Formats: sequence, C-alpha cells, structure tokens
Amino acid sequence: MNKVSFALVYYFIAFSLIIISHKIDPTNLAGPGLDFFVYPIILICSVVFLVKALFKAQRRAAAWMPFVIHFLGVIILVGILFL
Repeated sequence: MNKVSFALVYYFIAFSLIIISHKIDPTNLAGPGLDFFVYPIILICSVVFLVKALFKAQRRAAAWMPFVIHFLGVIILVGILFL
C-alpha cells in the first residue's frame, strides 16, 4: 500500500471510529464517554504521521501529497474536537 492510500484509509477509519464511539457513548456533563478515549489516540497518531510525512517531504521534493493529506486530517480532527 502506498503512502497516499495509507493516509486516506487511516483517516477514513479514524473518522469512522470517532463517529461510532460518539454515537455509542458521548462525552457530556456526566463524564467522559467512549469518544474521550478514542479521540486522543487518533490525534496523537495523526500528529506523528504528519511529522514523519513532513520530514520525508523535505528530503524528497515529490512526496508532498501524503503531507497535505495528513495536514488536512489533523486540521479536521482538531475541528471535530471543538464541535
């Protein structure tokens, strides 16, 4: 699996897990829900993948597409956090 396909599949699975965990047990005033435990893991992995893609893109000029996908994914994940 190439890097672009991996990034797209990763974010499809990540967003699906966040939506499913929020539907099962959302975080509210009663306390943390299932999405509270899923979201930080996905966000940390996304930031790690973003940094790795950035360092690889700096070494090779042709590898910018995975970086762009990871950057947009992290921005969307942070946006979902505040909804």
